[in-house]
Amino acid sequence: IQGAIAELAAAHYLQLPWTGVEAHADDLPGIDVKSTNNANKGLRMIEGKDLIFVHAYVRNNEVTLKGWARLEDAYQAQVKWERDNKGRRFCELPISELHPITDLRDWIANGGRHD
Repeated sequence: IQGAIAELAAAHYLQLPWTGVEAHADDLPGIDVKSTNNANKGLRMIEGKDLIFVHAYVRNNEVTLKGWARLEDAYQAQVKWERDNKGRRFCELPISELHPITDLRDWIANGGRHD
């Protein structure tokens, strides 16, 4: 439920349609919203996904969109990469390295592609 709440909040803020019909499906094409209930946890990014990753902090069903990034940002920040239990490489980009969520909203509003 936390993930769905975060996706719906991101869709609303970014003024994008949200399907929300299927679990683990692309509810926001081209955007992967990663939710956490830990205010200090960075943005988890999975290598091989050419997406925009959005960080959503969820507490008591209230969402704070902390920012966004692409894989290129993680490579430039030279963060530590690990493997998850599915063998995928992932990293956790610190919140301080994220782009402001307002930049993403403005880019989309001005005709930027998000998929």
